[in-house]
Amino acid sequence: MQYNSRWAVAVVVMAALSLVGCSEAVVKEVKSTPATVKKMDGGINRITLVESSTKRLGIEFVEVKSQGGKLEAPYDVVVYDNFGKEWVYTSPEPNVFTRTPIKIDSVVGDTLYFSEGPPAGTKMVISGAAELLGIEAGVGQ
Repeated sequence: MQYNSRWAVAVVVMAALSLVGCSEAVVKEVKSTPATVKKMDGGINRITLVESSTKRLGIEFVEVKSQGGKLEAPYDVVVYDNFGKEWVYTSPEPNVFTRTPIKIDSVVGDTLYFSEGPPAGTKMVISGAAELLGIEAGVGQ
């Protein structure tokens, strides 16, 4: 069986060009931390995420409301620690989150009424709080 030398040269050149193209397409590894957890006074941690992590986790917010002297929010803002204590995540600034204790007075339907916790107008995490709790606990690290 004879090979056409032009065909063989063309195959070798194409293979070499594809390897060169691959080497140029190598993505450089980025050494960034998507989340940092800093211990604060009182045992509360401050979680800072890069913006893309906040978006990827699908974090959404609601504001604490005050109605008739009672603080209220959707019940979905509550997270429980392994001791059964009630918490919410607040966002004092973009991409920054702190776990804040609350004292639940009652739950009516999907509405939570509480007497201790963040004041009216505070931004609380309603979607993505479980992921923040995992980050704070070091899950996946």
